Amino acid sequence: MMAVENGEMIIFSKKEVFDFLNQEKLLANFYLTLLEKSYSVTDYLSTASTFSSLDKVKYVLYSIIQHVEEEPINGFVPLPSWVNKKTIAQISQCSVSIVSKTLKNLEKENLLKIEHEIWYKHTRL
Repeated sequence: MMAVENGEMIIFSKKEVFDFLNQEKLLANFYLTLLEKSYSVTDYLSTASTFSSLDKVKYVLYSIIQHVEEEPINGFVPLPSWVNKKTIAQISQCSVSIVSKTLKNLEKENLLKIEHEIWYKHTRL
């Protein structure tokens, strides 16, 4: 005997989900959960604990870009709209000032561009 229930499936776009999570201030926690699932929790924490603050920020940017499906534009890949200094700071467990400093350094090295609130990350990072 098999029980079958009626159900409803709702399909959301990634952007809708990320926008909702960002609005509810849950996005950093959600992304950290994704990172933990792709690595074991202890591996992630032990690896992240050995990084300097600047390297933590770079690591977070690198891990985000691995999930971007858009094609590069002039050598740069657009980051999702939910990526901002505060979210990067929460995920990397660094201050917003460290994130700002790191982003400025990456921009000087031509590894990152910030244009009209749209972030681009060079594929070399």
